[in-house]
Formats: sequence, C-alpha cells, structure tokens
Amino acid sequence: MGVQGWQVSLSTSTYHTPSVCSSCLGPRETQVEAVVSEKNGNIRHTLKMAFPYCNACAARAKRDKLRTAIVLGVAALLGAGASLGALVALDRALPSPFVAAAIGLVAGAALATGLAFATRPGAPPPPATARGQAVILRDVSGIVLCTNQRFAELLGQANNATPTPGSTRMTTEAWAPITAGLVGVLALLMWARVAPASFRAHPSSSHATHPARR
Repeated sequence: MGVQGWQVSLSTSTYHTPSVCSSCLGPRETQVEAVVSEKNGNIRHTLKMAFPYCNACAARAKRDKLRTAIVLGVAALLGAGASLGALVALDRALPSPFVAAAIGLVAGAALATGLAFATRPGAPPPPATARGQAVILRDVSGIVLCTNQRFAELLGQANNATPTPGSTRMTTEAWAPITAGLVGVLALLMWARVAPASFRAHPSSSHATHPARR
C-alpha cells in the first residue's frame, strides 16, 4: 500500500515554500523536517529539507515518524526471534534446518507486516491529506512527493517547477517485512558461525540403522 501524490523537483540548497500547511493548507504555524538517506559505495548521503505545517498536522507527522521507528525496531526483533526460534523449535521435527529457518523468516515477516498495518493511523480529518508526512523526500536530488495537490502547485510556482503525478510504495508497511527478513537472515548467518552444527540435516528415517536379523 503506497502513497499517491504529486512530485516537485526542488533545489536542495535554495528552495522556497508557501506559507500554508503542506497537508491541509491552513496557516503555517511550524515546520517538519523531511529526511532521506542514500548510500553510494562506502559514502552515505543524507538530505534534510523543512516544510510548513499547522500544529495539528505537524503533530500527526511527528507521531507517524515515531511509529515508523518503533515498528521497524520491533520488526527487526521479530525477524531475528522468529528465524532463530523456528530453527531451534523445529530442528528435530523437519529433515532440513533450512526449511525451519525459511518458516521462521516467513513468520517474522508476516508478524512485522501485521504490526505495521495494526498501528497504521487512520485517514486524517478533511481538509488534511496526509496520515503522516505531507511532503516526502524521494531521493537526495531534491524530488519531493506532496500529498496535497494544491500545495504541490504552490510549491512548484514558488520554485519554477511543474508538479507531476507520482507515488511511493516504500511506506512503513512495506519496510516492516523487509526489515524483518533482512535482520532474520543476518541472525541466521551469525548463528551459523556460532553453532554450525545447527545447519546439518538430520539423517532420514530411511537411512537409520536397523537391528540385524537373526
């Protein structure tokens, strides 16, 4: 489940914003920082840009930022716990430890997805347009995604840019299972180094030693 909106390309060093809330178009009372980070080789680039909000919409955006951090943190724990837990609990029940590990990874991702959707905020009261941030930084080049079409138009006019329809699928609901899966795989790799015997398949019953016949 993604976010639909309108994209505007801004200069990262000199950009201008309208004096209205980017979510509901009410009077500007504060601002909220949008952040995006990209890694190129061994160098990580982080871009921060501030946009106007009213107090109510800013509080909603900040709550959603906190919720994202908590959900992803718990998703990481679920990914590690479910993958290692399944490996240990199902070790003797399945012929291959890799099957148990795979079941754990799927379970961790499913739990993380459920958590993300369970904590997803409801639609904001009109005329607000964003459950969280109303302006999302797409990349470090300065492309932003606005949930309010009129704000995107005003932002474009202030920066000699033309808004275009856009969307993003990388929301908290998408990142949660990805985080759980990646951390789960990392936990399994670390466990494989500590206890490599855990990843040895058990002999099948067909190869078990039978008592010698008289």
